[in-house]
Amino acid sequence: MVACASCGADVSPGEFRVAKIEQAWNKAQRQQIQLSAVQLSDLHGELRLLERQELSVKRDGHVEEQQREQLNRNLLAVLARYGLDGGKKENFGLNSNRLMEFGDSKPFRDPKLNKMWEKARGSGRFENAGDLERLERDFHLHDERIQEYEAMVIQSTVNTNCHVVVASGRNMNTVDGAGIPDKQLKEERSKLHNSLQRLRELMSMGYVNNEFTEPVAMELWEMAQQANLSEKELHDVKEELLTLERISEKHSHFREQLQVSHEKLQHAKATHDVDRLGETQRRHNELTDKTRSLAYKVKKLHQDISTRLSRPLYRQHNEL
Repeated sequence: MVACASCGADVSPGEFRVAKIEQAWNKAQRQQIQLSAVQLSDLHGELRLLERQELSVKRDGHVEEQQREQLNRNLLAVLARYGLDGGKKENFGLNSNRLMEFGDSKPFRDPKLNKMWEKARGSGRFENAGDLERLERDFHLHDERIQEYEAMVIQSTVNTNCHVVVASGRNMNTVDGAGIPDKQLKEERSKLHNSLQRLRELMSMGYVNNEFTEPVAMELWEMAQQANLSEKELHDVKEELLTLERISEKHSHFREQLQVSHEKLQHAKATHDVDRLGETQRRHNELTDKTRSLAYKVKKLHQDISTRLSRPLYRQHNEL
């Protein structure tokens, strides 16, 4: 391990410069539950974004304790989503049955979401395959938010009793949490609640907004329309979201190609097809790099737009 001269962080000579992120990546590759090639690609993009945030904060030479805690919470949230947190949820009074292992027959980690998903599939409102795929991506986004919020609760360290609500499927379950500013918890809880309401509306009405087709862009567009933005600002956001949608669609395409490539590579290895193995491995490596790069771009652009939109929204709510 060496020191980063420009930011003062401990860095590693491996895939990532920040040691704790490199350790998380190494753990993912050793993980016994075997994350798929697509999951590893998505994880790599998220870790790359976290690394960028960490180095950016530390480059100033002084890191506030609150910033350090937030960086740790962000990392823990990512680890929790991919089952790399060592089961720490069970130590904080959270329902372990809600956290499903990869490879489970259900598509989501939260069982109540799985029930909602089955109900949506049987409703007849999403007979179009494209709409059903969009709905599934919306469900996955909400599932990720649940994990992120629970990770915030897990990171609580101050001995204060804070009333925390976790939005899970149809119910609002009460757990004990502490150590996170009440304002921040309320903001995150509000986002989770709005995400759940949006799923319920989609289940009731289907997709009626054709401005965008990708869930990540649709959700941000709804936020933009509710924010106190000028006509020009709204137009600029729309242009950014069109860019986000194009990148997201491209990422979805490469994720599918990567999964197919992974299966071909496993087949070549299993059959000892030496003639095809080299070319298959080369193609797989190219797809892996491309998919990781697009995953990072989608996450970063989404985060940048969401952060900007949250500010005017928050001011507007305060004025009401």
